[in-house]
Amino acid sequence: MPKALSQEDITHFIENGYLLVKNVFSPELAAKINLMVWEKLDERPDDTSTWHKPLVWLKEVFKNDIVDQIHTKRYSDVIDDLCGEDRWFAHTGAGVWPILFPGFSDSWCVPEENWHVEGNWFHHHLNSSEQGLIGIQLFTDIQPGGGGTGIRVGSHRYTARVLAEAEPDGLDEHELCNKVFPLTKHLPLIEITGNAGDILFIHPFTLHGSSTNLSKQVRIAANKCISLFQPLNLERVVEEDYSPVELAIVNSLKKRNS
Repeated sequence: MPKALSQEDITHFIENGYLLVKNVFSPELAAKINLMVWEKLDERPDDTSTWHKPLVWLKEVFKNDIVDQIHTKRYSDVIDDLCGEDRWFAHTGAGVWPILFPGFSDSWCVPEENWHVEGNWFHHHLNSSEQGLIGIQLFTDIQPGGGGTGIRVGSHRYTARVLAEAEPDGLDEHELCNKVFPLTKHLPLIEITGNAGDILFIHPFTLHGSSTNLSKQVRIAANKCISLFQPLNLERVVEEDYSPVELAIVNSLKKRNS
């Protein structure tokens, strides 16, 4: 029985490869953490002359009591629902921060070089445990065109098939993305909008990327890696034992073979 999500939510995640969950932590907490973020940046929030590029990566995980408050019971319950209870662990802090500045583009898009399947720090296999789920935590509101994460809807199915064909050798991230990107250009492209305190959960096989920010507001979000204790089990005896992350892969391979 799911703890936080409806069956509709879980079905959406399995079929589309992502799910936006609202109100996981408070906007007030997000505002406090944003102040910490700005203290670590060379750019200033009130001086656009200090904004020199559209995307700045802040690799500061912020291991402190304030940031730890984002890890609400609702947060862990959602991960239980998607990865399976007692099967996962979250890396400390909030993760890494892709900060998107406005004023560098006249049209919305996901630049081609930004598209990727998560995981430049490990060799990818069909059952890899290093990246069990992605949690993109929103610390500012995102309106349409405001730098929301771009998603190729359903691209996780193609990644599963590419990785299945690459076994037993697997692929590095560069090889994987080069194979998945051209196969998924025809899929719907959506921009995820939301509010501070929402979290975008992405299947580890979903092609996604940072988009251009056409708004007047800097977009602040953090990308958190959620790993698994054990490799994905794609041959469970009882179907109900599959996590939604696993079931999305199993279903993708069944459709390929049918």
